[in-house]
Amino acid sequence: MTRRRAALLAAGAALAAAVAVPAAAAAAEPTPGPDRVTVDLRVRILPDPSATPTPSPTSPQPHPTTTRPHPPAGGGGGTTLPRTGAAIGMFVLVGAALVGGGIVLRLMARRRVEAERWLARSR
Repeated sequence: MTRRRAALLAAGAALAAAVAVPAAAAAAEPTPGPDRVTVDLRVRILPDPSATPTPSPTSPQPHPTTTRPHPPAGGGGGTTLPRTGAAIGMFVLVGAALVGGGIVLRLMARRRVEAERWLARSR
């Protein structure tokens, strides 16, 4: 067995062990009905026994106020939607230039190889 396969198996076993502990708390029991089978699924989440509870600080609760909410930033109420997406035009342009440059370089290399073959035959 190769080292890579052994490492993958070890990682898979560790992941299965980590998932199996919480999954053991879930239980599904099929119940046959008149036309179908139903499954009752119960999940219990148990606290971690090694964790120690930390007391939460008691702070005074804020009193509710009756102020009106502020309008959204930027004014709002306009007839156009805000621009929330990225402008990808430049990315498309650069990508097209890279692909075009690669095609040109490949064609130039092919022509050079063909020219070298032709010169080798004519000697």
